[in-house]
Amino acid sequence: MKNEVIIPELLRWTTVPTEIRILSLRKEALYRELVREQGIAALSGVEPWLQALQRESIPCVIASSTHRENITTTLGGLGLESFFADIVTAEDVKRGKPDPEVFLTAAQRIGVEPGDAVGFEDALVGLAAAPAAGLRVWAVASAVACRAWARATARRSGVGTECRQWRSRATYEMRTGAAASGRSWTAARGKADRRPRSGS
Repeated sequence: MKNEVIIPELLRWTTVPTEIRILSLRKEALYRELVREQGIAALSGVEPWLQALQRESIPCVIASSTHRENITTTLGGLGLESFFADIVTAEDVKRGKPDPEVFLTAAQRIGVEPGDAVGFEDALVGLAAAPAAGLRVWAVASAVACRAWARATARRSGVGTECRQWRSRATYEMRTGAAASGRSWTAARGKADRRPRSGS
């Protein structure tokens, strides 16, 4: 979700376009200052997962509604720049999440059909945007409880969702549509198959 929506509609700071622009730039600048001064750490398991995807030559792209400078600052602080083939940010799209444009653009950038892609999300607007783009979605339960996501996603999309714990207490799969039929996702092959699921 872009600041052009967050500031007037959620935070309700102002509805004046010039003031929204000023506040948006200042808000993001403060975020970058905090990252540079205090540092930032990735969630447990993120770097090994990215390494595993890289070994299998599976391309990764960041699809975010925030500003590009925020992403590059964060990636620099984490030292994870080399794992991503491209970055799609607020500057690249007209509409932020929950609109699917950012995910559709990201898939196009790396030459992947949306139905062959998996999105990892930690926000409700992203969990609405990714399936709207045709992606399979994995919810990272870092800020909002998984079942709250499941309820909100079902309300937004009208599609039934199922919440399953996977490998750790922090990561959950949001299964929608065909994904809920019992097919498992084989990341190394980039397609769904019928093998039994394990460890979930």
